[in-house]
Amino acid sequence: MPFARQRHGWKISTYEAQRWICHLLAHNVIANGLLNIEPFHAAVGSETQIVDFPVYELGAKGNFGEVGFFTTQNPPRERVRMVRLDDVARDACPIKMDIQGFESEALKGAGEVLRNIKPCWIAEADRNDEAKARETIRIFLESA
Repeated sequence: MPFARQRHGWKISTYEAQRWICHLLAHNVIANGLLNIEPFHAAVGSETQIVDFPVYELGAKGNFGEVGFFTTQNPPRERVRMVRLDDVARDACPIKMDIQGFESEALKGAGEVLRNIKPCWIAEADRNDEAKARETIRIFLESA
């Protein structure tokens, strides 16, 4: 939202796998008049498919920012569409990713974006899993 507020001319697409968080984002977009943001209820990954994603009710206790494919609890799951960055981010710049250790999987679906578009990236390298962090960094370095 801060990008959208500063750059009214930018078209910003967001992809959020948690249905209720996506709805909350859409509400905040409208409430703040940031109509240059378009939220999509979808996960981002290596291929286009339907996946099972953890789902928590908004009233649940916990940190919704830590929910991802590698969630350690065993919450209920719901079917969610997964998209590839090569299909949805062909003209994106910057691209921001904070997807709880799934960054390297999302980058596997972004080969064309990495090789040819070369956007600015803001990405988390999983601080809790050194192997996943190294894989994310390796993919970026190999595409440079």
